Amino acid sequence: MAFLDNSGDILLDAVLTDTGRKRLAEGNGSFNIQYYAFGDDEINYDLYRNNNSSLGAHVSGSSAFDIQIFQTPILEAFSNNASSMKSKLLTITNLEHLYLPIIKPFTGPGFARESGTNSYIVAVDLATVEQIGTATSDDNTSIGLPAGVINGYNPAVGAAAIRLDQGIDNGAVGPELPIDNNLKETAYMVQLDDRLGKVFPAGTGRTTGRAASVSFVDDDKIATYYLTQDSDAQYVRNIDADQTNTNSSLAGARGTKLEFQIGATMDTRADDFYFTTLGTVATSPVIGNLSSYRYIDSIVSIIGVHTGYHIDVPIRYVKKN
Repeated sequence: MAFLDNSGDILLDAVLTDTGRKRLAEGNGSFNIQYYAFGDDEINYDLYRNNNSSLGAHVSGSSAFDIQIFQTPILEAFSNNASSMKSKLLTITNLEHLYLPIIKPFTGPGFARESGTNSYIVAVDLATVEQIGTATSDDNTSIGLPAGVINGYNPAVGAAAIRLDQGIDNGAVGPELPIDNNLKETAYMVQLDDRLGKVFPAGTGRTTGRAASVSFVDDDKIATYYLTQDSDAQYVRNIDADQTNTNSSLAGARGTKLEFQIGATMDTRADDFYFTTLGTVATSPVIGNLSSYRYIDSIVSIIGVHTGYHIDVPIRYVKKN
């Protein structure tokens, strides 16, 4: 990875992503570019030099207020779709909005992270679940897992889950006001390491107990799930029907919430290979009643399809030693 010199003529540097190259190689017509996304990951807008700048207006006048932004070195194009364009640009037809929506973790009852690691813990097998919790069987709905510990062995049992709230995080808007439809997120992409975990419904959304359908898995084994409010109501729902209750992480108008759990893959349940090659042995912090274990730190990426907003959630897969 390198930076491109952007001090002179405008440069265009483009490559196909992993998924694009795969579809092109298939030769079956599935490679058909229909949409584009643009990002500004490298740009620091504090470099805009008008009269409001702490450095004062640019000495060359208004035509040069944004010259440093335009001449910012930019990253050369790279094909790893999991790493590119974390901050996507958004086109909004209504230019009178005072606030833009965000996606924010909800950490209320049932959705808090495990306090010792500040991550969501996924206990991958029955022995680990029983060691952490207070019950003796994963069929016991009162398994007794601490807050932030997800039963990855049997996601249908245990209260812990992950929830993200989408909307305006500013009290000036007020939660009693509905969010504008053009700012409301109705579809999400969820990305995680397919070798380690799968996405499952959470809470009242456990209509089938089956994992969500994977849209595709790239060559880095990152699985992408495409979840919409219309087709996946067990995952994506309105935060409140009347927008009046305070059960949200957002201070202002609310859009939708994304709720899910993570179930461990068969490889992490039945075999120690990934924990040996990718993991770490630990004796602290103690997680529930578990004091000796292996763990793998990972993340789950959530991307709003309409707004492009991106947030990473820390995950720790844990297995009893």
